[in-house]
Amino acid sequence: QGYFSPQAITKRHMRVMEQNTDMLIAEFRRKGQVHIDDLSLRLVAAVAAEIIGLTNSDIKGMAKRIAGAFDGAMLTSRGGWRKLIAPLVAAFNGLQIYYFDVRPAIAARREQRQEDVISRLLDEGRSDKEILIECITFCLAGMTTTRELMIMAAWHMLENDDLRQRFLNGDDAEKTAILREILRLEPLASMIYRRTTGEVTGVTPEPIPADTNLTLHIRAANLDEAHVGACPLTLDPDRA
Repeated sequence: QGYFSPQAITKRHMRVMEQNTDMLIAEFRRKGQVHIDDLSLRLVAAVAAEIIGLTNSDIKGMAKRIAGAFDGAMLTSRGGWRKLIAPLVAAFNGLQIYYFDVRPAIAARREQRQEDVISRLLDEGRSDKEILIECITFCLAGMTTTRELMIMAAWHMLENDDLRQRFLNGDDAEKTAILREILRLEPLASMIYRRTTGEVTGVTPEPIPADTNLTLHIRAANLDEAHVGACPLTLDPDRA
């Protein structure tokens, strides 16, 4: 998608990132303290809103509503009576996002198309319900991963003065190497679940039959000394 290309990030989205970062840092300095998870949520919500087209509502309120969209999934994972009410919670959160965020954005883009996801979906003739689903999917997928990376990066750099200074003084290549190493230790998806569509050989001593459920342990793979070198639990941006 052109919305996520390096060129689009440089020419369009970087401006939104910088403006919102400056605003949030200024707010932090005024208050003297901040919850990093809240700060990161508001930042990624602003960027996601720009890409998706959810720019006709209050960003701070939208961020909270989208964060609430996780409530249904969390309740389902806990089981028991919570699992029974999870669909109701998910539906309520979805209605809030539609009423306060998606519906105003759709109305604005029916009047005038813009360069964003909602405008493209309208060009494709998608219904309001389909657009709502796409918006929630984009928000949850994009905002969650970015927010978690920001929190984990802040955690490591606030605990390690040398690493923080190296990041601040480094060029783009240096910063990328540090972030990639943090991602190796703190993968955003530590478990991936798949089902084989045919017999798989060469992975285990015996062939894995078709239609077998597999759990891929990404964190364990990232700590395999045979591939990442000695001291795999150590954060080392110079790791080959």
